Amino acid sequence: MKVSFKHHGFTLLESLLVLMCVTVSLIVPILGIKSWKEQTEVSLFFNQLERKIQQTHQSAIIEVNDSAIDQLIVPQRFVFTYYHNGEHRQDIMEVKAPLKLRSSEKIEFLGKSGNIKEIRVIKLEDHLNKKVIEYQFQLGSGKVIRRERAL
Repeated sequence: MKVSFKHHGFTLLESLLVLMCVTVSLIVPILGIKSWKEQTEVSLFFNQLERKIQQTHQSAIIEVNDSAIDQLIVPQRFVFTYYHNGEHRQDIMEVKAPLKLRSSEKIEFLGKSGNIKEIRVIKLEDHLNKKVIEYQFQLGSGKVIRRERAL
């Protein structure tokens, strides 16, 4: 009597190899998306910060009332105090990782002129891009200059 073995299907090794290829092809894009998301969040934070600085500065000029930016190292946040349509407002902006606030000076804009009382700096560390970002306020105009350097 003749015994024949007919194999149908895949071996265990072939199945594991296919499973590994599928897993790698799914993980690589997910890691890329996570990195892109972090980069986008950092960029968005700086855009929002610059808009809030401008809004606080313009409020002092338009509303003819002093406005201010408080920098709090603990907890990591900015507090923007300004007037809008005669109403006193306070907005809080949290500084989250990978960013770290390194300055704690209060920046005050004088009502009507928008000038600052003293030269002040906002200093942030961006650990994602390995940079230090500084916003320096010019005396007499309130103009803001952004500087970046390596961490």
